[in-house]
Amino acid sequence: MGGTSGFSIVDIRNLKNYEQPIVVTITYEAGFTGLESGQNGICVDSQGYVWLATALNVLKFNPETIFEKHLRYLPTPRIDGISFSNDNTNWQSHFFADGAAKISSDNKFFRVDYIANSISSPKSLRFKYRLIGLSDKWSEEVYTKSVNYTNISFGKYRFEVQCSLDGIRWSNIVQSPEIEITVPFYLRPIAFLAYLLLIIAISVLITRAITKQKQTKILQEVNRKKLENELQLSTLRSKVIPHFTKNVLSAIGHFAMTDKLKAGHYISVFSKFTGLTLANADKNYVNLQDEIAYIQKYLELEKMRFGDRFEFVIKIDKHVNMMAQLPAMTLHTYCDNAIRHGLINKKEKGVLYVDIKNIQKGIQIEITDNGIGRKRSTELGTQGNGQGLKLIQQQLDFYNQNNKQSIKQTITDLEDENGKALGTKVELIIPDGYVFE
Repeated sequence: MGGTSGFSIVDIRNLKNYEQPIVVTITYEAGFTGLESGQNGICVDSQGYVWLATALNVLKFNPETIFEKHLRYLPTPRIDGISFSNDNTNWQSHFFADGAAKISSDNKFFRVDYIANSISSPKSLRFKYRLIGLSDKWSEEVYTKSVNYTNISFGKYRFEVQCSLDGIRWSNIVQSPEIEITVPFYLRPIAFLAYLLLIIAISVLITRAITKQKQTKILQEVNRKKLENELQLSTLRSKVIPHFTKNVLSAIGHFAMTDKLKAGHYISVFSKFTGLTLANADKNYVNLQDEIAYIQKYLELEKMRFGDRFEFVIKIDKHVNMMAQLPAMTLHTYCDNAIRHGLINKKEKGVLYVDIKNIQKGIQIEITDNGIGRKRSTELGTQGNGQGLKLIQQQLDFYNQNNKQSIKQTITDLEDENGKALGTKVELIIPDGYVFE
């Protein structure tokens, strides 16, 4: 494409759409010596050279050579900084001013921001990242310029990022300075020494009766928190299940008038769902097999209710330990949120993916939808008060206190290169040996 003071070359070899092409512009500074190159046309000889007639002269060049030479210099990403928070609301920034970043273990959340610059095709920039110390596996290609991590165990980490313009050739790896999640005070050597001295002092100064009394109070507090969790979970069930049952019965009534065979099948599936609900009604945590069976029936009912507007896929690695436990209604809550806040208002067909697989020293559960996204859901007023998600986090906080490794939960807003919402992904990692007793 010719212009008054230069010409441009467009790469169509890996072009996926016409909105974000990779373009190289050759101006006077880059070696263009012509004038008004857009008026007189071009021709291509048998050797692949382009002859470009300008008002001043005729230029001969090989566009592929020019393009490849230009793209040889990929932009280099840089890490802009990190932010951390203990409540996912009030964030503090850290810019590696002293060459490293130390984050208190009290901060459950931290975010890494990164950036790269491209003059020729800024909207085509895509990134891959990984957090060394958590996983050596690179992420999928993303256009977003930040990533959030939740409930990362204490230790030393290093964030790495690459960028690309075409998804084929990638820049050199850029590393962050060391990121250290500091060891909680109660696990430091000085704390153990303090505990030892305290135990000795208690053994000398405090009677057995007082010690027993303290132990009783501690047990009462644990039982109080456990009872509080059970009551909150029971309250959630008392709100969610009747509302869902109302929708199911309305759908059954409709099918009873239009399709009796489908109405009968609907009643059969609902009966099994009700049986599973009653079987787990008094449980605070369940095994993975029972939770999968529960959401299978739940999603079948939603599929029958919404018809062709909705479908779901449940994929389970054959090596997954189906007896592994997790808080009751965890998967149901995530799936229900995805449908009510992400898919129900989507004009196109909604799809919900549940992917469960083994990872190193644990189980990874991903629940992904192609809905309208959390931001748009909030704008439409469908987000609700988030009671289900809050309860899940409270349960995880409670059980994490009794385990060396925490269950980690990450919620990611999926977007395309233009920032348009593509849905939401929830990731839950349950470490091996996690106990609920």
